[in-house]
Amino acid sequence: MSNSPTGQGRGADPVADAVDYFSRIGPAASAIRDAAPEERERHIARLTQVCDRYRSGDTVEFHAAAWIWTARKSSE
Repeated sequence: MSNSPTGQGRGADPVADAVDYFSRIGPAASAIRDAAPEERERHIARLTQVCDRYRSGDTVEFHAAAWIWTARKSSE
């Protein structure tokens, strides 16, 4: 397992960059896309708050974990 920070937002406005990224891919993107139009702004505002909380200088960093699973067919 790997558990290390990953940068999702960079540049002059890393929070806006991260919000743009997460609005296009992953569970936040699905929630925003599937929300009623009047709810989308609330979802984006919450996502912006979360990204701002994880801002470190000119990046937005979240810890990420990954597991690699392999399987083999039994020889029985």
